[in-house]
Amino acid sequence: MKDKYVICGLLVIVIICAVVLLYKENNRYKYDEEKYASVYREYNEIIEMSKKVSENQNIIDTNIEQKENKEYDELLNNLRLVDSVLEIEKIDLFYPVTREMSDENLNISPTKFCGPAANTIGNYCIVGHNFHSEAHFGRLKELQVGDTVYMTDTKGKKVKYAVYDIYEVSPKDTSCTSQNNGGIREITLITCTNDAKKRLIVKCKEVK
Repeated sequence: MKDKYVICGLLVIVIICAVVLLYKENNRYKYDEEKYASVYREYNEIIEMSKKVSENQNIIDTNIEQKENKEYDELLNNLRLVDSVLEIEKIDLFYPVTREMSDENLNISPTKFCGPAANTIGNYCIVGHNFHSEAHFGRLKELQVGDTVYMTDTKGKKVKYAVYDIYEVSPKDTSCTSQNNGGIREITLITCTNDAKKRLIVKCKEVK
């Protein structure tokens, strides 16, 4: 009889834990559908602008340049949610980086934490969830020194970066966000470790 009570107690504990985990998992992905659609609309606009920049970068034509500048201005005036686009082919990561830090934005995509404008001098810091589904920064731990990272800014300019350091810190250690980086273009990617006890830091710098 005693064994039955023990087994029943264990089953109850397992069920409670499962319910709690399911609740957390379902709630962490909640976001406003309209806002999600707006973020990815802006993302696609930046990608299209990047293609135009790539096609015309070797063409010296004042009329084309003026037209592009007008398109840039129109695009910038329309962008409200997206600050840049992050691409890491090795881990199939292609996401808009949202401008403002919030729980809702973090559920939609990685988010800018601090730093200068994208692809300018300074340390551009991005935070993202380490989802069990491997979405967002769920595969960041697979990166190695030397891997390639691309960032496209809101003017369509795409810049190549390379991972130069990977390490873990305590949640209270914010030294990775320092802007005292010797005047280089740098990206810092930040996420939780699998056990959420530490932060995984991936440092990237521009390569020519």
